[in-house]
Amino acid sequence: MAITVLLGLLYVGKAWTPSSYAITLNVLGVDAPGPTFGQPRDTRSDEFFVQTPHFQTAVLSGLADTDRISPYDESLRNFMAFPTKDWSIVFKPALWGFIVLPAAYAYSLYFFVLAAACLWGWLLVLRFAGAPLAIALCGTILLTFSQMLQVWWTTNAPTFAFAPWVAIAFLAPRLERTRFVAVFVAMVIWLFALLYPPFIYAEAVAIAAIIAAFRPDALRWRALLVSGLAAALAAAIVYLYLHDTIEVMRQSVYPGKRSLDGGTLPWSQAAATILPYVNIIGFDPTLLAPETRNACETGVVGSYLALLLACFVEPSSFVENVRAHRARWLLLAASLCGMASWMLLPIPHTIGHLLLLDMVPPARLLLGFGLLFHMTLLLVAPSLRYRMTIRRAVIFFIIVAGVLIVRKGGLPGSELRQSWFDGVIFICLPIAVVVALWLRLRTRRSGVEAIPLVAAAAACNLLTFGTFNPIQSALPIFAAHTQGIVQDLKALEHWDDRGLVVLNAWRGSALTGLGIRAVNDTLMSPQLAYFRREFPQLDAATRDRVFNRFGHITPRFIPAPNAAGDQIFVPIQHYAQNRRLLRDDLASTQGNAGNISSYSVIRDPDNGYDIEVVGWAPWHGVDPSQRMLFRGDAHPVGVIREPRLDVAEALNDPTLRVAGFRAYFTKADGSFPALQLRTREGERTTQIPGLLGLAIDPSAHGDPTNAGEVSGALDSWDFDEQNRTLTVQGWMHVNPEATSSIVVGLAGVTAASIERVERPDVAAVFGEAWRHAGFKLVVSLSSGSKPDEDRTCIIASGLDGVRLPLAAPGRPSGCSATVSPRLLP
Repeated sequence: MAITVLLGLLYVGKAWTPSSYAITLNVLGVDAPGPTFGQPRDTRSDEFFVQTPHFQTAVLSGLADTDRISPYDESLRNFMAFPTKDWSIVFKPALWGFIVLPAAYAYSLYFFVLAAACLWGWLLVLRFAGAPLAIALCGTILLTFSQMLQVWWTTNAPTFAFAPWVAIAFLAPRLERTRFVAVFVAMVIWLFALLYPPFIYAEAVAIAAIIAAFRPDALRWRALLVSGLAAALAAAIVYLYLHDTIEVMRQSVYPGKRSLDGGTLPWSQAAATILPYVNIIGFDPTLLAPETRNACETGVVGSYLALLLACFVEPSSFVENVRAHRARWLLLAASLCGMASWMLLPIPHTIGHLLLLDMVPPARLLLGFGLLFHMTLLLVAPSLRYRMTIRRAVIFFIIVAGVLIVRKGGLPGSELRQSWFDGVIFICLPIAVVVALWLRLRTRRSGVEAIPLVAAAAACNLLTFGTFNPIQSALPIFAAHTQGIVQDLKALEHWDDRGLVVLNAWRGSALTGLGIRAVNDTLMSPQLAYFRREFPQLDAATRDRVFNRFGHITPRFIPAPNAAGDQIFVPIQHYAQNRRLLRDDLASTQGNAGNISSYSVIRDPDNGYDIEVVGWAPWHGVDPSQRMLFRGDAHPVGVIREPRLDVAEALNDPTLRVAGFRAYFTKADGSFPALQLRTREGERTTQIPGLLGLAIDPSAHGDPTNAGEVSGALDSWDFDEQNRTLTVQGWMHVNPEATSSIVVGLAGVTAASIERVERPDVAAVFGEAWRHAGFKLVVSLSSGSKPDEDRTCIIASGLDGVRLPLAAPGRPSGCSATVSPRLLP
């Protein structure tokens, strides 16, 4: 315990955490210290984009139980425990630091308390279940530093840490009244810490099976009755506090009404329980399974322990153990087989619902399976007999090397060298064999060899998976950030008519956590009332399907709101309605500055057309006088600002950090001539060059006009039939002073976009003014349309009347007559 306190003083004194929040700061361009040790993991976006920002939000909200930063006014009483000054804080010991410490040190204490609780908790559970101290110590390291616990640690540590204390509260007390209090306190702390049913279910099954198998003496009816009443009271207390959130989530489309089938877990992932590195190169699973989402989704509670025991245990001693404890092994086998069946067999959700398994994704049940499997091995290992021979060690190495060759032998050498995890056991096992022989000679006790074998397996987990999470100071996380990009983004609240910041495709709650009132956020529970006000035109069924879920609010240029899983996509142009985009005759300017990089068109639900023009403008800082002016036949919607750190860096002008813009227009009919844009800042008006317009006309055919003055070609043509998307790349050489556009002769277009591309090769021929003559055209087509490269007409068109049919070298252009561009007929 003294060592724990000393480590805590060091850890919290440095304000260390396992957070990967450095990624958020890096994305924003904030100059802040990175990790003290290790590296941040981009797969932990649910931590650095969701959990940590919610802790920041709670602090900025004064530890109130409602988010006072974002426009959603979301309750912070949620299934994930955040620091709030209400009565529930009594049952959240990991959060007590936020009451008395600065936020950075409180967040560090939060993670240290969870780490200490996890290590001490599983150690005591193994001891109460009958494991010798040395086995319990090594086993605790093996479990805590297993892949699943480490890759999910930063967001799920509360449930990993407090689950074993429920078992301790049941097993330790001798008096029933003490047991009642202990189980109540342990249970309410566990449930309050993270009310995530899949992991709670998995851990509960594992713990119950271990107690029933190895401590049947504890299953007295009075102890069970008292513990059941204490658990029920704990659940009632949690429900009393979270009843609004619980009921909302129960009625949500995701995850509340989600009902899952069994059998979705790949067999190879289950195999990682005994072959921990079989599916990964380092932490990366995508080299072996490209369809895998990330390192977290492949997580298992795995180790080499089972394989080590299989190679070094005398088979007869294992058989004797099974015969001596038939009821124990039947119970354990039934529990493990039941969980394995749900994970691996195609069991319908209707059957799974009988045991509430339909709410547990098979990959999450791996937690319970792995815990039960390894605790069984740890508790049985000391009672077995071992034969530590070179022959058996060679057999082990042959199996490990064989799996490595079969599974990873086909990878390039550069990637295979990254798989150093596989080599750690080749160092640990020889040491374990030597220590085992020494212990046997010294103690003359049977089964003592289990200690170094468990230690070898634990060392592998510690040295490999233990490096997943970095050591990151929390001081930059909770810093005020009163300068730089964060302050610029906060200033944009006053630039927008509604006081909102909205960024294209930005996920998570990072902006809210920094004190920015942003549309982009992660809603821990549905906020239907807010979206009913924002999108009153949606019918109730659509609104429920899209917004009645936990989700990341992600603005994009789309016709209408939609959702998939935990992603909620909203039309960014809806939030761009402001008075910053004005029609003007553009009679006079003071030079050119800025650039337009892309131009997109989509059909809206009312059969009109929404247009998005993206680029950057010479807006220095954030000033109320800044406007965008345009000339063209379209109705202005508004303009939003966004970070352009690349521009600020390239021009060495930090005042251009938020010079990016997205301008939005609407058009009732299909014709859409190219727009000209200018910016106004104070009394200065500046022309924005580089606009590349877009027009769609199924009947487009045309001969070149003024062909001597123009050049251009198509470089690539790619049609993705699955996504119904055509991508064309090329270049066009038109008078750079005139706004130009691409005319596409295709039918069935549902959306289209075009962006300029840097082409140094074209600039080398025609001059530096044409460095960005390249273009990338992306067209989405309806299901009944399929483009023909030889018959599709693509024309480069300029306002000065220049038109040039474009084609790949050596192929016909498919154009034959002069066109009058039409947009999405």
